[in-house]
Amino acid sequence: MSYCPKNLKIYLSKGLLLLICLSCLTSCAWPYLNVQTQYLSHENLASYYVRTPDPQSNHPIIGQRLLVQWSLDPQDVTENLQLYLKLRFCNHEEQELTFVVCKRRGTYVYDLVDQEYCQTGGLLTYKVELRQGDCILTSWTHPLWANLISFDFSKSTTP
Repeated sequence: MSYCPKNLKIYLSKGLLLLICLSCLTSCAWPYLNVQTQYLSHENLASYYVRTPDPQSNHPIIGQRLLVQWSLDPQDVTENLQLYLKLRFCNHEEQELTFVVCKRRGTYVYDLVDQEYCQTGGLLTYKVELRQGDCILTSWTHPLWANLISFDFSKSTTP
């Protein structure tokens, strides 16, 4: 049995070329949407780790931050492109926010801090969508997201 490195180089180069062609043909550009939840406390201050005096450490910000980032194809950016957020808090209140998106890449930061954080108990779950008119381009939901089922007990009948 003879070993021929020349043939091996040809097979490897053909295989590599085929792999590159397949990866180019199968790559698709999808709308990109990423949402992160961050908790805010005294541990976010640099002085907490280096143990230096800091006036903010006496009254630090306490709460949560929702960081929404998107990246779209240029043809997806139109006049009626919107960022839609539906937030559900720990006290089961809901809030809906809508913003006009003018750029193909961007970031939106929603802060729930201090008094508002204490009143609501913090963010429980959320749903974020990039909408173009009535069409949803892409969405991101928190793992605990479910549509809220509410009951109206004011119309209950007694037997």
